[in-house]
Amino acid sequence: ARRAPHKRRHQTGRHNHTTAHNTTMSLSPRVVNFEATWAAIQADLVKLFALQSIEAISLYTEVYKLCTAVPRAFSEELYGKVRLFFEAHTDQLCAQIQAHQSDLLDEYARCWAKFSEGCKYCDLLIFRYFNLHCVNKVSDSKQKTSFTSFLVQREAFHEIGTLGLISWCQRVFEPLKSRLVAVTLELLRQDRNGEAVSLDRVMDFVNSVVKLGLQKGNVPGIYVDDVEAPILRDTESYYTREATAYILENGVTPYLEKAENRIQEEQQRAKLLHPSTLPKLTELVNTVLVEGTKDDINRECEAYLKNQKIQELNRVFRLLSRIKGGFTQVLESTHSWVVDSGREALKAAVQGGENDPQRYIDALLAVHRESCAVVERAFFGDAHFVAALDKACRVFVNESPPSPPTQGEEPAQQPQGPPRVPELLARYCDLFLRKGKQNLDEAALDERLRDVINLFKYVDEKDIFQKFYSKLLARRLILSTSVSDDAERSMISGLKNVCGFEYVNKLSRMLTDIAVNSDTAEAFREHLRTLGPAPLGKVDFSVLVLTAGSWPLQGPQTCACNLPVELEGCVRLFTEFYSNKNTGRKLNWLHHLAKGEVRAPCMKRPYEFQLTNYQMAVLLAFNAAESLTLDALGLATGLPAEEASRDAQALVDARVLYRTGSGFAVNTAFTSKRLKIRVGSSGRAERPEENAATYKSVDDDRALLVQACIVRIMKARKELKHLQLVQEVITQIAGRFQPPISLIKKCIESLIEKEYLRREDKESDKYSYVA
Repeated sequence: ARRAPHKRRHQTGRHNHTTAHNTTMSLSPRVVNFEATWAAIQADLVKLFALQSIEAISLYTEVYKLCTAVPRAFSEELYGKVRLFFEAHTDQLCAQIQAHQSDLLDEYARCWAKFSEGCKYCDLLIFRYFNLHCVNKVSDSKQKTSFTSFLVQREAFHEIGTLGLISWCQRVFEPLKSRLVAVTLELLRQDRNGEAVSLDRVMDFVNSVVKLGLQKGNVPGIYVDDVEAPILRDTESYYTREATAYILENGVTPYLEKAENRIQEEQQRAKLLHPSTLPKLTELVNTVLVEGTKDDINRECEAYLKNQKIQELNRVFRLLSRIKGGFTQVLESTHSWVVDSGREALKAAVQGGENDPQRYIDALLAVHRESCAVVERAFFGDAHFVAALDKACRVFVNESPPSPPTQGEEPAQQPQGPPRVPELLARYCDLFLRKGKQNLDEAALDERLRDVINLFKYVDEKDIFQKFYSKLLARRLILSTSVSDDAERSMISGLKNVCGFEYVNKLSRMLTDIAVNSDTAEAFREHLRTLGPAPLGKVDFSVLVLTAGSWPLQGPQTCACNLPVELEGCVRLFTEFYSNKNTGRKLNWLHHLAKGEVRAPCMKRPYEFQLTNYQMAVLLAFNAAESLTLDALGLATGLPAEEASRDAQALVDARVLYRTGSGFAVNTAFTSKRLKIRVGSSGRAERPEENAATYKSVDDDRALLVQACIVRIMKARKELKHLQLVQEVITQIAGRFQPPISLIKKCIESLIEKEYLRREDKESDKYSYVA
């Protein structure tokens, strides 16, 4: 059989050295002179490995003839001759490379490029038939030949291209590897030192070693052991020396930038190596440049935080994030810095005297905002540092305010007494939620609300805040001094998000009561119209009806009061109206919270005075007499002497009354630029005993809450040991306050006395629920 003549040009890469001519190749086996044919093949192989032009089809034909010769094929002899050719050729190349001492790696790369290219064309073209039909079919029992028997007897057999690479590895790489690796290491060191060197030959050398390992099926044994390991050892030694010397000479701050640059440089150099080296090299430089110097870095971190050196902290974060557990010390430093900053700010806030809610809470908010900004900018808002910030804020927010300094003394660090931060926070909220000097625009008010809620999250004693906030909210709603209903609802919504619905239930009902009162007021006006013209006389009368269980209004401040004659009819009419409309409900009048306006026609101008009910009772008493003593005022108003004196003094301060020898009289000569004058409440600031009563009510509520929690737990668990019960109580109540162990024990004993629980006879530390 004959193949038709054809024209094709075989190209060897970019060199285009092999050529083919019009020829006719016989596929029939024939008698062949092996020595003459091999001599022709060998001559062309020499040209091929020199990347010179050859007749590729003719060379392929000669190999085919030897493989199909009769009476027997010369496959065995051909394999042996090719192996000997590779051995001789690689020995010659090794000597050629050794002769170039000054550019050993360059010469190695040039020779490798030619040799590996020649091996590729041996596989792809010249010996393709030999590889397919004489080597790769050794395992096919139906194709057994004398050559396959020869190969099976040998320990290993390979395709021709692979055979050449193995010969290169044994006769070129192995004798020269120590010198080649040394040159490679020196080039890498020069590059690290900033010298101008070309690393292309390093990449060629590495690629050759990787390819040799792949052909031998043993990458770790060649590349990893012979090339990668020395590079890693040299890299570790180089950077260990450099890091130590650089810190001693320049300090930590310049070193941070140096270390970052070095790590980036090594990641670029790793591209010269096998991809498997990158993670090993990265771990090594992280260990040397970061792990080995983290103690020095951590010592400087405290100063960076104190001076808010954001750029340096950025570098610290990026470097320490590269090692496991790198943030441990920095997190502790961040926690300490935030706590110390908070304590210093609070000390400065109380230097002026008594704890002022405005100054104190503003100081807390300033520290929190500053700390949040540093964590966000320096540590990129990392969750670990946010948690450290929250933990630190919880520490200084819940510490008792430092005592105001007395003359010649330093402020105390931890004064005794109940915690006041929740109270101060509630009073701070009252300052901007109440109409007055701090009328903020909507955007500023929303921002202030967000700040307060963020601070409230750190407060442990949330029940104290709730108690004071509810009292102040009640006062704002009753006196109509709230800046807006929307602001009040936004605040309550924020508290609900932190503590849940139950925490704000009463606060929400207070707002609901105010909204419902508009309907009640309209119904009362309709009722008055049915009674005829002016049933209340000249009095414009309105009432707020509040749910007793939702409003914190019962207390020692309530006292008896004889209403002025002008108001008695109004109160009576509304009481009758409400009782008829709401059967079974009882009205309890809170006159100490009521207010009104009084016109004074006895003065030069028609002034209107805005007064509390008690002040109004005192002033209207002068309708019956021009001058009254304090005792007479007490008798006429029914107020205790202390309350009557306080209200009369408020009117004196406003120049509505003036003191006579033995009492008070109306100042008919009163003058003012304004026609409406608001009379302040002299001495109506919350007294210490009222504040103490509020704290006592908190303690009472806590005892009830703990008892209810214990009963709820025991009802579900039936039996429980003491330590487990204490732990569960703390866990469940932690959202409201941190219950002391002594309180829990006291509540357990109280419940045992009330026969809700009983102590087991055989196990004294075990309790059972009594159904």
